[in-house]
Amino acid sequence: MGSITIQVDAEVAKAYQEINSTNRKKIEMLFNILVQKELKEISLMQIMDNIGYQAEKNGLTPEILESILADED
Repeated sequence: MGSITIQVDAEVAKAYQEINSTNRKKIEMLFNILVQKELKEISLMQIMDNIGYQAEKNGLTPEILESILADED
């Protein structure tokens, strides 16, 4: 496991320093889950952006895509 430093307001920092180790572990686990979720969303957005870029590069315009989708109705 690694360590990072994040900026929080003074009240949060003080409260965190005063809580017991069990609650600190819970907070650390929650933070870890939130960051992992964010990283997955970023990765998905990067994949979607790349797909869009490749489609445009290969000549797929919004108009062509709209036409293709309209044909499926």
